[in-house]
Amino acid sequence: MAGTYPQLRAAWHGNRSSRCMREMQQSATAEGFVEGLDYPAAKSEILAQAREAKLPDDVVAAFEKIPDREYGDAKDLTGALNAG
Repeated sequence: MAGTYPQLRAAWHGNRSSRCMREMQQSATAEGFVEGLDYPAAKSEILAQAREAKLPDDVVAAFEKIPDREYGDAKDLTGALNAG
């Protein structure tokens, strides 16, 4: 049992590390998508384009949570994403 703790700790850190990398990749994907949109863009247009681009489900879910309105630019949309 004495050797179990270091193995569990290593596994936990490995899982945390891969989770962080996945989150960073998804963040970069979302950022590139947001920057590439044509503005102004309504929430419905953003969601349609996100689905068409086959963004990861959790990225699309983040867009689903933004208020239903028109976004004037990438900064406006990013602010809504960060508020949610």
